[in-house]
Amino acid sequence: MNKPSLVLWRRVPALRLLYCVFCIAVLAHGQKTVQQYYEEAQKALAEKRLEAAANAYESLTRLDPKTAENYAQLGLIRYMQGSFGASAPAFRRALELKPGLLHVDVLLAICLSELGQYADAEQSICVIHDLK
Repeated sequence: MNKPSLVLWRRVPALRLLYCVFCIAVLAHGQKTVQQYYEEAQKALAEKRLEAAANAYESLTRLDPKTAENYAQLGLIRYMQGSFGASAPAFRRALELKPGLLHVDVLLAICLSELGQYADAEQSICVIHDLK
């Protein structure tokens, strides 16, 4: 191999790496982090902008699907909006991830009652509290 082609050969992997880093930076630019969505949600809640807070928590559940508290907060916001059909699945998911999450079981039962699902509401309370 002559010297110019050897230099190019050595640079190609570096150029590929540089290109990959550039592509990742371009893709990451403009995407919010979990912390940014959390701060956005908290600010929206403080300002009583429930829909904006719900949107931020929905984004959080997509970015961080294993955090039960995100689902609980989303469920609570939907509950406050009177959207029991949207809050029940969020509460259920929160309880799947963290069964002992404070008050979520009761809120789920209330949502199910509001939806006319009385047997499911009763069952959710009984299962969580080991009642029969």
